[in-house]
Amino acid sequence: MHLRFVIFISTLCIFHSAFGQKPPKLFEEEKSFINHHIFDGRVNYETIKNDSLAFAGILKSISNYDLTKSGYNEQVAFYINAYNLFVIAQIASQYPSETTITGKGFYDEKHFTAAGKPFTLNQLEKEIHRISNDWRIQWAVVKGDGCAFPLRLYLPLTLNESLTSQQKAI
Repeated sequence: MHLRFVIFISTLCIFHSAFGQKPPKLFEEEKSFINHHIFDGRVNYETIKNDSLAFAGILKSISNYDLTKSGYNEQVAFYINAYNLFVIAQIASQYPSETTITGKGFYDEKHFTAAGKPFTLNQLEKEIHRISNDWRIQWAVVKGDGCAFPLRLYLPLTLNESLTSQQKAI
């Protein structure tokens, strides 16, 4: 009887830790940001310009995020969100310019820091594909060119479902 109870409690703890965890604080900050500045998958750069301190705080959190104990889903979700927010940051820094994306060096000159490592947008996209060979990621990273797929937040616990949903929305 005692052994069954220990197995039951252990299983319950494992299930809770795998499926019942609250997302890390950074994911909560990103969710709040997206809820306030992204409507129907489209970015409102005007509101971002007016809320630049909060956005700078999120970018700093991305820069300092510790991935050393993170599993596959957390790493992939973190890097997809970081990439998308870096694209937004790049565009917001030049808003309301209409030639933001067409300018030379958009993807390969400016460096951003994610989890303590510097990346250009091209390097970060390669890092995402290095971690995961999931072909659905191509629809998760936004290019910021007006033809982009709707932007959404990716969370570790719902990563697979979100990637499938994004792919079906195309």
